[in-house]
Amino acid sequence: MKPRQAKEIRNRSHSWPNAFLHPLLSISLTSVSPYPPHVRRFQDSAGRERHLQGANVVFKGSPWLPDPGEYSAGISLNDQDFEEMRAMGLKQVRLGLMWPGLEPLPSQYNMAYIDEYDSLVKRAADYGIYTLVDNHQDAFNEYFCGEGVPDWARVTLEAAGEHNLAGGQPIDAPTADFYAEPKIHNNSFPTRGECAHSSAVQYQAAKESNFAYDELYRNVNGVGDSWAGMCGVVAERFANRSEVLGYELINEPFMGDFYRDPIIAVPYPNPHNADAKRLQPAYDRLNTSISSHDNETLVFFAGVTWDDAGPGFHCATGRRGVSTSVQMDAQMRGATRLGTGVLLTETWVGSKQIFRDDKIVYEAADDNLISWSYWEYKREDRTRTYAETVAGVNKSMHFDANDQSFTLEYELDDAISMPTEIRISLVNYPNSFDVEIGGGCGRGLEWLYDEANNPYVLYVQKK
Repeated sequence: MKPRQAKEIRNRSHSWPNAFLHPLLSISLTSVSPYPPHVRRFQDSAGRERHLQGANVVFKGSPWLPDPGEYSAGISLNDQDFEEMRAMGLKQVRLGLMWPGLEPLPSQYNMAYIDEYDSLVKRAADYGIYTLVDNHQDAFNEYFCGEGVPDWARVTLEAAGEHNLAGGQPIDAPTADFYAEPKIHNNSFPTRGECAHSSAVQYQAAKESNFAYDELYRNVNGVGDSWAGMCGVVAERFANRSEVLGYELINEPFMGDFYRDPIIAVPYPNPHNADAKRLQPAYDRLNTSISSHDNETLVFFAGVTWDDAGPGFHCATGRRGVSTSVQMDAQMRGATRLGTGVLLTETWVGSKQIFRDDKIVYEAADDNLISWSYWEYKREDRTRTYAETVAGVNKSMHFDANDQSFTLEYELDDAISMPTEIRISLVNYPNSFDVEIGGGCGRGLEWLYDEANNPYVLYVQKK
């Protein structure tokens, strides 16, 4: 993987007085250390570690997909968007695949929808960007001012013969569509204006909302089987596709009905926690359906919303009194306990001043060598230098957003012939940069940068 015209640009000095790129390679003279048994990181076919930064793209209403046509500041996802992502150094897109879009009525799959989704996956791959297939939901569905689960899969209290003893429905007598799609089974959804009267917390805390989650997880009336069937259709389409990073089972799952089973709200090590008693049986059902079509592609899952201890977790600054590094450490411990890898599938960075320590999400993710995807593309631009591939064991990497300097330390694996690749963004280095290589084996390495043909990657390889 050598850039074109490599001989002409090999070790050519780039300098810019106010911003520097300093890949500092401190490499052990011994053979590469084996991974501790609890460490699981992405690897490519050459044995290199992979670190992937990306963005979320989720369209939360009909037609449940971004617009692949003309570029716009809000809803497009086309070639210009993917080129912008590549220029920003992004290598993955967490793209919402919405259940109501694929299965608007029970067992009636809209294959035109998944065809359009697939075309976006292929288009992203043309720009070297992986897709994380995200079964997205928030607050269950439109009836509760959210989205994600088709309304025919919402089991109601009335249908189950139960009474609403606590919480009430969040919207009194909803009379209008929340989104633009036709009403299903004559159920009407609240408007955005009506939804703005209360918070998302109130909607999820409502008895009816709790009940709907619980019945979905417990497969009442076969709605859990329908969920699994939809996942199977998705897996059949994307089985063993190298451009697909994985399948995410559900976004931000709520715990279920704590009104009738309060103990599920108590987290691990409580053996009757919601992760164990509600999510795991549902996840097993989904995974069985997925693996019947695709037993190779990664599956990502998360704990209940406030737990985030699975391999696909979320982290947002703005939680007063909870430092980002403490949150991140908790996720790493959870992954160790579960024996899984880790991906930060959604993050939002707010004001740094409201935290007790000075590490924001991205710095904490780098400290733990965790790949991440920010919320959301077009809303924020995140351009950070990072090591996309490492020909050995990554020990540490750090990007300083103040002066755009970057440091990388890793142990070189002599058995790997492919180079280390440092992904850069010209937004951070509009003029130029410097490169320094040090460490015990640094003298045996060289760097290459083909600014004319591939300005997004700096290669470090053996001489």
